[in-house]
Amino acid sequence: FRVTALAKKLRGQFREIYIDEYQDVNPTQDMIFKALTREDENGEENSRFMVGDLKQSIYRFRGASPDIFMNYRDNFCDVDDAGSKKRIFMSDNFRCSENVISFTNFLFRRLMEGYYLEGDELIYSRQEKNKVNPACELCFFEYDKQEAQGLGAEELEAGIIAEKIKHLVNNPEYKNTDGNMYTYKDIAVLSRSKTA
Repeated sequence: FRVTALAKKLRGQFREIYIDEYQDVNPTQDMIFKALTREDENGEENSRFMVGDLKQSIYRFRGASPDIFMNYRDNFCDVDDAGSKKRIFMSDNFRCSENVISFTNFLFRRLMEGYYLEGDELIYSRQEKNKVNPACELCFFEYDKQEAQGLGAEELEAGIIAEKIKHLVNNPEYKNTDGNMYTYKDIAVLSRSKTA
Protein backbone atom coordinates (compact mmCIF):
# COMPACT_ATOMS: atom_id res chain seq x y z
CA PHE A 1 0.00 0.00 0.00
CA ARG A 2 1.51 3.30 -1.10
CA VAL A 3 -0.03 6.73 -0.62
CA THR A 4 0.30 8.73 -3.83
CA ALA A 5 1.11 12.43 -4.09
CA LEU A 6 -2.49 13.09 -5.16
CA ALA A 7 -3.82 11.25 -2.09
CA LYS A 8 -1.50 13.29 0.17
CA LYS A 9 -2.75 16.49 -1.45
CA LEU A 10 -6.39 15.45 -1.07
CA ARG A 11 -5.99 14.28 2.54
CA GLY A 12 -4.94 17.83 3.42
CA GLN A 13 -8.45 18.98 2.49
CA PHE A 14 -10.14 16.73 5.05
CA ARG A 15 -9.62 17.30 8.73
CA GLU A 16 -11.71 14.22 9.53
CA ILE A 17 -13.44 11.52 7.51
CA TYR A 18 -16.67 9.94 8.74
CA ILE A 19 -17.84 6.72 7.07
CA ASP A 20 -21.08 4.99 8.01
CA GLU A 21 -21.98 1.36 7.17
CA TYR A 22 -18.29 0.37 7.19
CA GLN A 23 -19.28 -3.30 7.35
CA ASP A 24 -20.22 -2.94 3.67
CA VAL A 25 -16.99 -1.47 2.26
CA ASN A 26 -14.81 -3.46 -0.10
CA PRO A 27 -10.98 -3.62 -0.04
CA THR A 28 -10.62 -0.89 -2.69
CA GLN A 29 -12.85 1.51 -0.78
CA ASP A 30 -10.97 0.77 2.45
CA MET A 31 -7.65 1.61 0.75
CA ILE A 32 -9.08 4.88 -0.62
CA PHE A 33 -10.34 5.89 2.84
CA LYS A 34 -6.99 4.94 4.36
CA ALA A 35 -5.10 6.96 1.72
CA LEU A 36 -7.24 10.04 2.47
CA THR A 37 -6.79 9.76 6.24
CA ARG A 38 -4.40 12.12 8.01
CA GLU A 39 -1.60 10.74 10.15
CA ASP A 40 0.07 11.98 13.31
CA GLU A 41 3.81 12.55 13.70
CA ASN A 42 4.32 8.81 14.34
CA GLY A 43 2.61 7.80 11.09
CA GLU A 44 -0.54 6.63 12.89
CA GLU A 45 -3.80 7.57 11.21
CA ASN A 46 -5.89 9.78 13.41
CA SER A 47 -8.77 11.25 11.43
CA ARG A 48 -10.96 8.37 10.22
CA PHE A 49 -14.19 7.68 12.08
CA MET A 50 -15.92 4.43 11.07
CA VAL A 51 -19.38 3.26 12.07
CA GLY A 52 -20.64 -0.22 11.31
CA ASP A 53 -22.65 -3.19 12.47
CA LEU A 54 -21.70 -6.69 11.31
CA LYS A 55 -25.32 -7.82 11.69
CA GLN A 56 -26.29 -5.38 8.94
CA SER A 57 -23.81 -6.47 6.30
CA ILE A 58 -25.87 -7.02 3.14
CA TYR A 59 -23.60 -6.16 0.19
CA ARG A 60 -21.24 -9.15 -0.14
CA PHE A 61 -22.67 -9.69 -3.62
CA ARG A 62 -21.16 -6.29 -4.51
CA GLY A 63 -17.75 -7.16 -3.09
CA ALA A 64 -18.30 -5.87 0.46
CA SER A 65 -16.04 -7.51 3.00
CA PRO A 66 -17.32 -7.31 6.60
CA ASP A 67 -13.98 -8.82 7.67
CA ILE A 68 -12.41 -5.40 7.11
CA PHE A 69 -14.60 -3.77 9.73
CA MET A 70 -14.28 -6.79 12.01
CA ASN A 71 -10.49 -6.52 11.81
CA TYR A 72 -10.61 -2.87 12.89
CA ARG A 73 -13.02 -3.75 15.70
CA ASP A 74 -10.73 -6.53 16.94
CA ASN A 75 -7.48 -4.54 16.69
CA PHE A 76 -8.57 -1.17 18.06
CA CYS A 77 -8.52 -0.72 21.82
CA ASP A 78 -11.38 0.39 24.02
CA VAL A 79 -11.78 4.12 24.35
CA ASP A 80 -10.51 4.14 27.96
CA ASP A 81 -7.37 2.10 27.17
CA ALA A 82 -4.01 3.42 26.01
CA GLY A 83 -3.49 3.46 22.27
CA SER A 84 -4.15 5.78 19.37
CA LYS A 85 -6.84 3.72 17.61
CA LYS A 86 -9.99 3.51 19.70
CA ARG A 87 -13.30 1.73 19.45
CA ILE A 88 -16.62 2.53 21.07
CA PHE A 89 -19.43 0.01 21.14
CA MET A 90 -22.73 1.83 20.74
CA SER A 91 -24.82 -1.02 22.06
CA ASP A 92 -27.65 0.87 23.75
CA ASN A 93 -30.85 0.42 21.77
CA PHE A 94 -33.66 2.84 22.50
CA ARG A 95 -35.84 1.80 19.57
CA CYS A 96 -36.82 -1.81 20.19
CA SER A 97 -38.71 -3.66 22.89
CA GLU A 98 -36.85 -5.91 25.30
CA ASN A 99 -38.24 -8.99 23.52
CA VAL A 100 -36.82 -7.85 20.18
CA ILE A 101 -33.41 -7.12 21.74
CA SER A 102 -33.28 -10.52 23.46
CA PHE A 103 -34.33 -12.31 20.29
CA THR A 104 -31.79 -10.42 18.16
CA ASN A 105 -28.93 -11.26 20.52
CA PHE A 106 -30.08 -14.89 20.79
CA LEU A 107 -30.26 -15.26 17.01
CA PHE A 108 -26.97 -13.56 16.13
CA ARG A 109 -25.00 -15.36 18.84
CA ARG A 110 -25.82 -18.51 16.88
CA LEU A 111 -25.68 -17.17 13.33
CA MET A 112 -22.35 -15.41 13.88
CA GLU A 113 -20.76 -17.73 16.41
CA GLY A 114 -17.21 -16.60 17.08
CA TYR A 115 -17.81 -13.20 15.42
CA TYR A 116 -20.65 -11.77 17.51
CA LEU A 117 -18.76 -10.62 20.59
CA GLU A 118 -20.04 -9.29 23.89
CA GLY A 119 -19.58 -5.69 22.69
CA ASP A 120 -21.69 -6.42 19.61
CA GLU A 121 -24.71 -7.41 21.68
CA LEU A 122 -27.52 -4.91 21.91
CA ILE A 123 -28.54 -3.52 25.29
CA TYR A 124 -32.20 -2.83 25.97
CA SER A 125 -32.30 0.86 26.94
CA ARG A 126 -35.79 2.03 25.98
CA GLN A 127 -37.98 3.57 28.66
CA GLU A 128 -41.48 2.11 28.34
CA LYS A 129 -44.56 2.88 30.38
CA ASN A 130 -45.60 -0.72 29.84
CA LYS A 131 -43.40 -3.54 28.64
CA VAL A 132 -44.41 -4.87 25.24
CA ASN A 133 -45.50 -8.40 26.02
CA PRO A 134 -45.82 -10.42 22.80
CA ALA A 135 -42.77 -12.59 22.40
CA CYS A 136 -40.82 -12.60 19.15
CA GLU A 137 -41.68 -15.45 16.85
CA LEU A 138 -39.83 -16.95 13.94
CA CYS A 139 -42.37 -18.65 11.68
CA PHE A 140 -41.49 -21.32 9.16
CA PHE A 141 -43.81 -23.06 6.79
CA GLU A 142 -43.28 -25.81 4.31
CA TYR A 143 -44.87 -25.38 0.92
CA ASP A 144 -46.54 -28.50 -0.43
CA LYS A 145 -47.85 -27.81 -3.91
CA GLN A 146 -50.37 -30.67 -3.73
CA GLU A 147 -51.88 -29.41 -0.47
CA ALA A 148 -51.83 -25.75 -1.53
CA GLN A 149 -55.11 -25.99 -3.44
CA GLY A 150 -53.87 -23.83 -6.29
CA LEU A 151 -52.29 -21.16 -4.10
CA GLY A 152 -48.69 -20.14 -4.59
CA ALA A 153 -46.13 -20.08 -1.78
CA GLU A 154 -46.38 -16.27 -1.50
CA GLU A 155 -50.16 -16.39 -1.09
CA LEU A 156 -49.87 -19.05 1.61
CA GLU A 157 -47.17 -17.04 3.39
CA ALA A 158 -49.36 -13.92 3.24
CA GLY A 159 -52.25 -15.90 4.73
CA ILE A 160 -50.11 -17.08 7.65
CA ILE A 161 -48.94 -13.51 8.32
CA ALA A 162 -52.52 -12.19 8.13
CA GLU A 163 -53.64 -14.77 10.71
CA LYS A 164 -50.77 -13.79 13.03
CA ILE A 165 -51.71 -10.11 12.74
CA LYS A 166 -55.40 -10.86 13.35
CA HIS A 167 -54.49 -12.85 16.47
CA LEU A 168 -52.26 -10.02 17.75
CA VAL A 169 -54.92 -7.34 17.21
CA ASN A 170 -57.78 -9.37 18.71
CA ASN A 171 -55.95 -10.66 21.79
CA PRO A 172 -56.43 -8.52 24.94
CA GLU A 173 -53.28 -10.06 26.47
CA TYR A 174 -51.12 -8.20 23.94
CA LYS A 175 -50.56 -4.54 24.78
CA ASN A 176 -48.40 -1.80 23.30
CA THR A 177 -46.13 0.51 25.31
CA ASP A 178 -49.13 2.70 26.23
CA GLY A 179 -50.91 -0.31 27.72
CA ASN A 180 -53.50 -0.39 24.92
CA MET A 181 -54.45 -3.28 22.69
CA TYR A 182 -52.80 -3.25 19.28
CA THR A 183 -54.67 -1.94 16.26
CA TYR A 184 -53.96 -2.60 12.60
CA LYS A 185 -52.30 0.81 12.26
CA ASP A 186 -49.65 -0.33 14.78
CA ILE A 187 -48.43 -3.03 12.40
CA ALA A 188 -46.10 -2.89 9.41
CA VAL A 189 -45.22 -5.78 7.14
CA LEU A 190 -41.79 -5.80 5.52
CA SER A 191 -41.19 -8.09 2.59
CA ARG A 192 -38.36 -8.92 0.27
CA SER A 193 -38.19 -7.06 -3.02
CA LYS A 194 -39.92 -8.66 -5.98
CA THR A 195 -37.48 -7.07 -8.46
CA ALA A 196 -33.73 -7.27 -8.80
